Amino acid sequence: MKNKIIIVGILLHIIAAIFSVGHYHPDEHFQILEFAGFKAGISPASDLAWEFHNAIRPALQPLAAFIFYEALGLFGKPDPFIWVMVLRFFSVTLSIAAAAMVYKTFIKGKMNEKAEIVFWAFTLLFWCMPYTNARFSSENISGSLFAMSIAAFPYTSKKTRSVILAGLLAGLSLVVRYQFAFMIAGFGLWIIIFGKFSLRQILIYSFSVIFVLLAGVIIDYWFYGKWVFTLWEYFSVNIIQNKAAEFGIEPWYYYFSDGINKFFLPFGILILYAFALLVTKKKKHVLTWILLPFLLGHIAVGHKELRFVFPLLHFVPLMMCIVFVRYQVKIEKLILKKPIRITGIILFVINILMAIAVSFQPANKRVLLLKHLYNESLNDVSFAGENPYKDVHWFNVYMKDTSVKSMKPFNDMHPSKRVIVNHYEWKKDGYYRMYSQLPPFAESVNVNDWLGRTEFWSVYQK
Repeated sequence: MKNKIIIVGILLHIIAAIFSVGHYHPDEHFQILEFAGFKAGISPASDLAWEFHNAIRPALQPLAAFIFYEALGLFGKPDPFIWVMVLRFFSVTLSIAAAAMVYKTFIKGKMNEKAEIVFWAFTLLFWCMPYTNARFSSENISGSLFAMSIAAFPYTSKKTRSVILAGLLAGLSLVVRYQFAFMIAGFGLWIIIFGKFSLRQILIYSFSVIFVLLAGVIIDYWFYGKWVFTLWEYFSVNIIQNKAAEFGIEPWYYYFSDGINKFFLPFGILILYAFALLVTKKKKHVLTWILLPFLLGHIAVGHKELRFVFPLLHFVPLMMCIVFVRYQVKIEKLILKKPIRITGIILFVINILMAIAVSFQPANKRVLLLKHLYNESLNDVSFAGENPYKDVHWFNVYMKDTSVKSMKPFNDMHPSKRVIVNHYEWKKDGYYRMYSQLPPFAESVNVNDWLGRTEFWSVYQK
């Protein structure tokens, strides 16, 4: 059973890496890919996000994207969509490698076979995992790196090399996403209070983290062209100057209420209940000391987005295993009851169908359109609604020709040969739809005009 789960789960992740085109959140594109494009000579500084001009974004991840771009450039001018797909495969590989390390350290030989099945089922088959693991976002990459860090730490052997490796990986997670200071602080406290490590080993771990942080300063100098401590700049702008609050303030319970709904109500409740059991019944477990400070730190900050806690997904499988082993007898008795067993089967089928759906669907429909347009001639083209190449900032890395920046809105007096449209209602005599992101049957089931409220792009030609 375990091997079948792993095979199917890896297949879903491969599908997501291929088909999950685009980004979940604009930061995934504009603060990583466009920053890498800036160093590659594609994206002008004037088009970059405000974070660039305030020098608050650590440059390690844009550097990694830039290296992949330059490597592909050895074979000719890189296709940006192949470049980003390679980054998705890298993200998937890193996520699965992190899970394998966690499995080896915490599960294998320490928990029973049923717990192993629970671990791999949540790691690879939980409905959102293929999608989130395929994201080359700071949330996903930092989560993978820190999961590797706690898995690499020598809890029993206390080997110095392993302490250094764990510290370096923790440092990398911090330089990718500074909010991981909460996890590192929690883990550091656990080492001091429960780990029974010597002062020398604690200092080695700490200096390993600091070493990566200092290396990040050098990388930031390469990127920004000046000495800047982006960790301080990030804290100063977003916290002291309260810039983050300009993007909205949410109540303290936001991550609980929104998380339960967005992760699909039954699964959201299950994960929250398991988390509550972990922090109340396993107070001394290292996972409690990692997850609780991270969550409390994010709750304390007024500006909240669900993606900020996506890194926790890397630790959910281990959390579910810990809870499962503690309550295994009770859980198995519950499963013997027919209504519970039927409900479980239904939820499992729903989960698999959702996992398949999110693995095949694009992450961003605008980028899916840009992929279609990349090899198209864009002479005599206009747009109805908004220029597809601009969403607050320009998608420079997806442009084959910067002339698309001067694309004009559709004009009835001077109609263009082709029109790019981002709403359903657009219709003009003499034009037919040559490209659409709608499935063929969609218009026949347009109940209550749901198409009018759905984002999709079309290209019309006359």
